[in-house]
Amino acid sequence: MKKKLLFIIGSGLFITFVFLGSLYIFSFRLNGKNKIELPVGMEYKELGYKANIFSLSFENLVKVNGKVDSSKLGKYVITYELPFKKLLREVFVVDKEKPNIELDGDKEIVLSIGYDYQESGYKASDNYDGELTDKVEITNNIDKNKIGEYKVNYLVKDSSNNKTEVERIVKVIDNIPPVISLKGSRNITVKVNGNYEEDGYTSSDNLDGDITNKVKVSRNVDFSKFGTYSILYEVEDSSNNKTTISRTINVIENVEITYIKGILLVNKKYHLPANYNPGVNSEAYQALQRLQADGRVAGHGLPLLSGFRSYNDQKYLFNSYVAKDGEALASTYSARPGQSEHQTGLAFDVGQISDNFGNTAAGIWLKENCHKYGFIIRYLKGKESITGYKYEPWHIRYVGENVATEIYNQGVTLEEYLGVA
Repeated sequence: MKKKLLFIIGSGLFITFVFLGSLYIFSFRLNGKNKIELPVGMEYKELGYKANIFSLSFENLVKVNGKVDSSKLGKYVITYELPFKKLLREVFVVDKEKPNIELDGDKEIVLSIGYDYQESGYKASDNYDGELTDKVEITNNIDKNKIGEYKVNYLVKDSSNNKTEVERIVKVIDNIPPVISLKGSRNITVKVNGNYEEDGYTSSDNLDGDITNKVKVSRNVDFSKFGTYSILYEVEDSSNNKTTISRTINVIENVEITYIKGILLVNKKYHLPANYNPGVNSEAYQALQRLQADGRVAGHGLPLLSGFRSYNDQKYLFNSYVAKDGEALASTYSARPGQSEHQTGLAFDVGQISDNFGNTAAGIWLKENCHKYGFIIRYLKGKESITGYKYEPWHIRYVGENVATEIYNQGVTLEEYLGVA
C-alpha cells in the first residue's frame, strides 16, 4: 500500500514536471505587431504566427478567426486559438490621407482696383469621403479699393479630421489708364499763316482725380506750310498708366472752304483745295462703327467700301472713269478732284455699289436708320438736278445726329437744307 502511494505521488510529480516543462519550452506567438494601423483601401495581408515545441510545429492546429474590411474605417480583431492558448491581433483601418482641393482658373489673379472679386471655382474630394466641394470653407482679406496683394484661403476637412488648405493670390492693381478729354474738335483746319488757339483739355484718373496739370503737350505744326500735323497730349497717373491722344491740324492753302450753318459743303460749286488732306474724321468713323454694329444685330451687313480719298486719289479715279465712259457721263456719278465729299473724311460708301441696293433689306434699313448715327443719304433719288449726281443709296455723309435727323424728317438734300439748292 505504501509503495503504491509513493508511485502515485511520483507519477503526479513527473506529469506536472513534464507539463510545466512543455509550457516553458512551447512557443506560440504572432509575427509582427499585435496592433496594426492599415490605411483605408489597402489590402490586409496576414503576417502569420509561430507555434512549436523545439522544431516540432503545431501551426496546423491553430484556428484563425476574424476578417478585415479595409474599405471601411474601424477596429477589427483577428483571433488565433490553440486548445490551451488564445492570441489576439487588433487591426485598425484608418484614414490619414488628406483630402484634395483643385482650384479652377489661375492661382494668381490680377484684379483691377474698384472691381469686385469673382470666384473662379474649385473642387474638393477625399479618398474615403468622396465629393467634398460643398464642405470647403473660403475666407479672404481682399480690399478691392486698395492696391495690394491678398489671399483667398480654401479649407476642407474629411470625416477623419484630415484637413487641406490651399490659397489663391489676388493682386489688386491700378491698370486703368487716365482719361484725356479735348475741348473743341479733334480735327482742326487752319489756313497757311493763320492763327490757332488751343481749345484746351482736361484729364482725370480713377485714383488720382483731376490730373489736368500733369498733361504734357507736344506740338510739331508748321503753320507756314500746308500739310497735316498732330498735337500730342500725354498724361501718366501715379501707377504709371499712360494715355496719349492727338488733335489733327490741317494747314491748308489760303483758299476759301465753305461752311454753312457750321457744316462743310462740298459739291460741283463749292470746292476743296488740293492740299486739304484731313484723313478720316474720327468722330464720323466711330459713328460708322456703331451703325455697322447695330446693322449686324438687325441682320444686315454694311461693309465699308470706300472712305477718305485725297485730292490726288480722286483725280486718278475720275480720270479712269473718263477714259472708260467719257467726261459727260463720268461727271454724273464721279466727282472731279476737289469736288468729292470723300476728301472731307466725312463720307463713306457702304453696303453695295449698286442702284438696286436701296431696294434691299440692308439698303432700306440704312436709309431709315442712318440719321440716328449722324448720317444722311447724300444723293437722293429724284434730286439729281440739285445734287449734280445720280442716286447713290450707298453713299452716306456725316453731319451730326441733330442735323441728320432734321434732314431725314424733311426728306431734303443737304443743299436744300442749307438753302443753296
